[in-house]
Amino acid sequence: MNILKSKISFIVHATENEKKIYFMLQEMFSIENIENKTKINKLNGHYQNPIKHVEIKLSDKEIKNILEKIEKKINIEDRETLESNLEEYIDKKGNLYLRLDKQAICLGKIVLCQYDAIRIYVENNIKNKKLLGDENSLFRYSRNI
Repeated sequence: MNILKSKISFIVHATENEKKIYFMLQEMFSIENIENKTKINKLNGHYQNPIKHVEIKLSDKEIKNILEKIEKKINIEDRETLESNLEEYIDKKGNLYLRLDKQAICLGKIVLCQYDAIRIYVENNIKNKKLLGDENSLFRYSRNI
């Protein structure tokens, strides 16, 4: 399977420690030279408070490593959620979308969430989710990368 593009993105609010988020991502997922892969867009929030949208481009090796680490560290409830609802995380083109709790990442844990998340996106050339086979799971997906 060829990965076309992969990235991690998240929002940093003025009250958050941006360096801690980078450090934990680097430590947890072994992302080398994270600063050189990062694009930051500075925005203003509803009350003109500063917000940063951070996007980190990843290599094929890095995204494979990240998915393997998620597989090893994710809690049993979230694993079951992923396994039983995979179609909610992979679109018709086979692109993967995961959202991990930013606060949990800062504590060294991997937890799925919907809001204020660290978003992981993997664009690849799977044209049909059925190519994942009978074991229709995120972890089979990651092994096929």
